[in-house]
Amino acid sequence: MKKIFLLLTSILIFAVLLISKFIGTTVIAQSGIEIDNLTYKSDKGQISSMTISHQTSGSERLMLVGVSLDISNVSSSRAVYSIRYKNISLIKVGAVVNSDVRSEIWQLVDPPMGTHDVVITLNGSLCPNCGFVAGAVTFNGVDQTTPLGEYASNTGSSSPASVSVSSVEGELVFDTVSAESVSSMTVGSGQTEHWKISAGLSGAVVYSGASTEAGAGSVNMSWNLQTNGIWAIGAVPIKPAAAFVPTLTPTPTLAPDLDPVNSIYSYSGLGHYTLDPAFDGDRTPEKDVTIFLISGSLEITQNFSLADERDTIVFIVNGNIYIDGNVSRIPGLYISSQTFSVAAADQAIIIDGMVYAKFVNLQRKYYSYTNPAYTLIYQPKYMIDLLPYLGRSQVNWQEVSL
Repeated sequence: MKKIFLLLTSILIFAVLLISKFIGTTVIAQSGIEIDNLTYKSDKGQISSMTISHQTSGSERLMLVGVSLDISNVSSSRAVYSIRYKNISLIKVGAVVNSDVRSEIWQLVDPPMGTHDVVITLNGSLCPNCGFVAGAVTFNGVDQTTPLGEYASNTGSSSPASVSVSSVEGELVFDTVSAESVSSMTVGSGQTEHWKISAGLSGAVVYSGASTEAGAGSVNMSWNLQTNGIWAIGAVPIKPAAAFVPTLTPTPTLAPDLDPVNSIYSYSGLGHYTLDPAFDGDRTPEKDVTIFLISGSLEITQNFSLADERDTIVFIVNGNIYIDGNVSRIPGLYISSQTFSVAAADQAIIIDGMVYAKFVNLQRKYYSYTNPAYTLIYQPKYMIDLLPYLGRSQVNWQEVSL
């Protein structure tokens, strides 16, 4: 079994090298970062956690969670201990504290799709009057390898609460501000407000705000305070996924040793490629082998089948693979350097082939006493048909029980 996994790993490395050899590396940045969903919540008192229900969808996803705390009359080290989404840990982007107020931003790349809880846990309880505000925002169209630029923060005690962020055109800057002893605040010019809310009781009220602004050489994120008070603000630029015009380019002529009857198709967009539902793998009366090399993400939106049962289809993806909710049966060998995801749906799914990925995310909610939600029909022929493209014309193996 270990030999099979090593072979699959070698194939994935081969695919990345093949993509680099046959495909140009020039890409352009898309200014296509979009907000998928936003949820926020406020609370107060001697609490040490908060739970927010949040729905996530779309592709090339990033979740940012902004937290505002009033830490009056408790330890100055009171802070967020952990944040989890569907039991997956977020990573702290940055935090800033100014006396009684604290602002933090946390991130999760490629959060699971569907509705799940964001659970924020502090390293201790707040005071009886202390306010606690948090919000979760999911973005689509974000670079999955380097999603964020450099975090910046600032503190002060007079209006405006502001911070300067280094960014570039095409990025989107996100901020979270926390303030105390201010009667109200308004978002700065050019920014889009996502929440503005206060929590807590007299002497420990925290005013929290979050916004975004289009990136540029330097972006000033600011909030105008109606009355002066202490504040802490943090911000970070979000990097867009690279994009290219999606095209499928036949490349057998670039590799003379390849069988000219069969085809390797390559997509180098580093963006989002959707398989044509009409694809059936049938190009000649003989056995056809089709290999897709995709640098980016692959989405399969509809069922598809191979017209000739002798045909082979292989998807080698340097990124994520998404299987939509209305898909119930697909053939092929699926190799992903990241996550193989099956979207939520009230129906079973049959995968007639093999799957190899760094992570597998299965979200089907199909309940039956007689039929399984997931059926994987093991088809080693796809691997065997792929091997000649690795310079190996023959493979010997022995199947053993585990």
